[in-house]
Amino acid sequence: MKCVALVLVILLVIEVCKARPQDGDEEECYGDDCVTPPETTVATTTTTTAAPRDDALVEHHHHVKRQAPLRPEPRNEVAFTVTKGVQTRGLPGLSFETVLTNVGGAWNHRTSHFQAPYTGGYFFTYHAVSAITEDFTLALMKNGRYQVTAYGGSQGYQHASNSAFLALNSGDRVHLELQEGHIYEHPRDEAYVSFTGFMLYRHFS
Repeated sequence: MKCVALVLVILLVIEVCKARPQDGDEEECYGDDCVTPPETTVATTTTTTAAPRDDALVEHHHHVKRQAPLRPEPRNEVAFTVTKGVQTRGLPGLSFETVLTNVGGAWNHRTSHFQAPYTGGYFFTYHAVSAITEDFTLALMKNGRYQVTAYGGSQGYQHASNSAFLALNSGDRVHLELQEGHIYEHPRDEAYVSFTGFMLYRHFS
C-alpha cells in the first residue's frame, strides 16, 4: 500500500513539473499575473533635408545678384561744354578752341555747331565778356533763327549771359552768333567765354 502511495506522489510531482514553464520559455508568469508583453516595433528614422535658413536664402540671393547684376537701360545722354571763344569773320562770327565735354558727340568742333541727335527738350546757356572799350551782342541761334541775346556794355570788360530751353527735332542745329561788337578772351590758359547745352528729355513718337 505504501508503495502505491509513493508512486502516486511521484506521478503528481512529474505532472506539476510539466505544467511549470521551463528555462528559456517565453512565459515568466502564472495565472492572472501574466501580462502579454507589448509588441516590439522597430522605429523608422526618416532623414529629411532641413529647409535653408532665411539668412542663407538672403546670402544666396545676394550671390546671384553679384553674378548677374542688373544693367540700366541706356539713357542716350547728350551734353557739351566748350570754352575759349575766338572771334571770326563771317557767320557765325564765333568759334571755340576748347571742348571740355561732348557726351554723345553732338557738338561739331569744326563748325562750332550743336546738332540735336534726338527729338526732345534741350537747355542752353552761354557767357561772354566785352572788350575794354567795345560792347557786343551775342545771340543764340536755332536753325539760323534768333532765339535770345546776351549784351555786354563797353565800360570795360562787362559780363553778359543768357539761357534758353528749346524744343528740338532730330537734326536741328544750334550755335552762337556774334552779331555786333567785340568780345574779350583771356590770352593764356583761362577762359572767359563758354557755351553749354544738354538734353533734358527725349521725346519718343
